[in-house]
Formats: sequence, C-alpha cells, structure tokens
Amino acid sequence: MKLIACHDCGNPVSLSARQCPTCGSKDLAGPYRSGRKHRVEYRNDRNLAATSLSLGLLGACYGFATSASTIGAILATLGYALAGLTLGVPIGFMINVLRN
Repeated sequence: MKLIACHDCGNPVSLSARQCPTCGSKDLAGPYRSGRKHRVEYRNDRNLAATSLSLGLLGACYGFATSASTIGAILATLGYALAGLTLGVPIGFMINVLRN
C-alpha cells in the first residue's frame, strides 16, 4: 500500500483513502489544478459574472419599464444597467468571500 504525505497536515496517508484520518482533509495530494486555476476559482468567477450580469439585466429592465419616451428609455436602460453592474461586482465578491 503506497503512502503519501497529506497536503494539509503532512501525516502519512494511504493513496486510496477518501480523507486524512488525522485532519479530515479530502484533498490529500493537494488542491485540484486545471491549468493555472483551482476549481474554486472557476466557481468564484462564475458566481461573480452571474451576479453582475443578473443585476445589470435587472437594472436594464427597470430602466426600460420606468421610462416614458424612446430616448429616455435608452438612457434609463443604459444607466440602470450600469448601476446594476456596479452593484453586482461587490455583491458577487462578497458571495465568494462569505461562501463556505
């Protein structure tokens, strides 16, 4: 049976173990790497983009629905979309930071 050192605590662990018996780590050989980013970083990027785009789209819909004229609709749509994007980035960042 081949043993490796746990990435988190350094204690020897069987390569076929599901988690480290000492510290409970599930990434025995270290975090999964795909290219240069971890899986968590890809999920963080997706959350940030989804939050920003959702709030930008919501702002654009609100701007279009509340305007009376054609030019006002265009300006309000762009303005509220920009406001939604401006709010979406910090909110998406906070979701990524506070997520377990």
